[in-house]
Amino acid sequence: MIAGIATLDVTWWFKATAPARADAAGIGPRTREKQLTQLDLFRDGRATQAANALRWALRNREAGKARRAHGKLAAAEPLHWWLKPADKLIAALDVGDPAESGGALAMLGLLEGEWMDAATALLAEDAESFLAPLWRTVAAALEGQPFDLAHPKRHASWAWMRAGDWEEAHRSIGAVPNYRDHPVLLGRIAEAAWRLQGAFEARGHWFGLCWLAPEAFERLIGDGGIPDPELRHGRETCRDLDVEPEISAAWFPAWLLVHRPGWSRMLSTAPGESAPETAYNTVRALARGCGPVVAQRARLKRLHPGLLGLLLERQ
Repeated sequence: MIAGIATLDVTWWFKATAPARADAAGIGPRTREKQLTQLDLFRDGRATQAANALRWALRNREAGKARRAHGKLAAAEPLHWWLKPADKLIAALDVGDPAESGGALAMLGLLEGEWMDAATALLAEDAESFLAPLWRTVAAALEGQPFDLAHPKRHASWAWMRAGDWEEAHRSIGAVPNYRDHPVLLGRIAEAAWRLQGAFEARGHWFGLCWLAPEAFERLIGDGGIPDPELRHGRETCRDLDVEPEISAAWFPAWLLVHRPGWSRMLSTAPGESAPETAYNTVRALARGCGPVVAQRARLKRLHPGLLGLLLERQ
């Protein structure tokens, strides 16, 4: 009986402790689950390490290292979402200089499309610095190509601007004959001048855009394409004025000189003879103390009575 009880107790003990003993021996289900978890962690660690190496290599434009890190990431985590955009960026690093403008236009399409998308997704704030050398390559290949109004982005100035090379952008626009006749180029050279610390040159070009294509100026300032806070604030103020006629974009430069008479010594005269340009030149002459005051005020009254009223309020 005692032996039977002992045997029963031992049997029960073996059954009750079997899982723990199996785990201790490394063959139990809990041990296998732990081993699988450790394997997953190991794989996750390899994937994280490879992903970090991949991003580092791309940020530093190291094509060979990026390719090796890409292979390691694909082995550790074949469905990792970085793999596809990284493929495109590695391909971008492998592209040589285009031999002709046709190759440059193909690169331009990639920069505006899949390369930009991939760099933004994978590199975030470093996307622009990654793409800048590619933009420079395209810009250099497009040098000498005439400006095409139907395809304004195919001019070198656009690529120079996207590369952040404002001096080159300014130079390439200035080389276009009669660039002042093209609203797109006026807007570009104004921004380039602003980025080069030429505030009044930039304002002169933006004023030219007001007279040449007031609707283009309105779109540009509405879309945040004019970084000058004085112009942005001034345009907002104009919209709230109860003045007849309305201070539209074409009349905006003259209104600015009414409120900023000191600018008259930094800005040149308007080149045309339209009513808004004549009003601007009249306000400029009054601010500089040039010519007969009575006659100039009379001219301004004929052109825009509201502007004269605002001018007299400030004197």
